[in-house]
Amino acid sequence: LLLAANDAQLHQEYNEPPHWFMPLRHCVGSVQLQMGDAAGADKTFRDDLTRNFPDNGWSLFGLVTAMRAQPGTYTDEEIAAVQDAFDAAWVRSDFMLNESTLACPMFAGLARSPRAL
Repeated sequence: LLLAANDAQLHQEYNEPPHWFMPLRHCVGSVQLQMGDAAGADKTFRDDLTRNFPDNGWSLFGLVTAMRAQPGTYTDEEIAAVQDAFDAAWVRSDFMLNESTLACPMFAGLARSPRAL
């Protein structure tokens, strides 16, 4: 259902304010990370940075988390570049992230189940 909702959101016409406050790609990426699909989360967060806003702190946090979860895929320099972009985007925030999204707290600590997505 989450993937279907994400697909529906991606195909909505532009509107101000947006129909949904938070991009569901953040939820999808968060669930992918929790399910051990770091490569899928990497793709999801990169897609959000391309479609949404290139300096989106939520997606940058998810992306750097996904990159770190894929040993040997990225160099330390590549990971540091994304971490620096997140730090710059989040410099004025009054709280620290520990999940890639707060829009989907119901997925926090999701058990590994193939049916979750």
